[in-house]
Amino acid sequence: MKYAIISKKGSHDYDIDFIETEYSKSYSMYYSNAEHWTVPGEHILTITDDGNNIHLNPKLKKTLDYGQFAELTVLLEFIRKTDVILMGEFTIYKPI
Repeated sequence: MKYAIISKKGSHDYDIDFIETEYSKSYSMYYSNAEHWTVPGEHILTITDDGNNIHLNPKLKKTLDYGQFAELTVLLEFIRKTDVILMGEFTIYKPI
């Protein structure tokens, strides 16, 4: 199933393909075909849950630039909102 990620400004920024099999769930993120990208349609990151581990493709470096961090955050937020089993709900409290 394919999802479009629209920013608060109304631009279509990313596409996410979700594929679920009997044993795994895969979330692949791509740049949209919008004019503002220099590489429209290019693959950014895939996160796969195989039931035992989470795999990232391509593997991320220990240091991310701000753009990579923002893209990772968008994909993780998508997973959090669509897969409550994998990303259980939680509450953040003020520091104690």
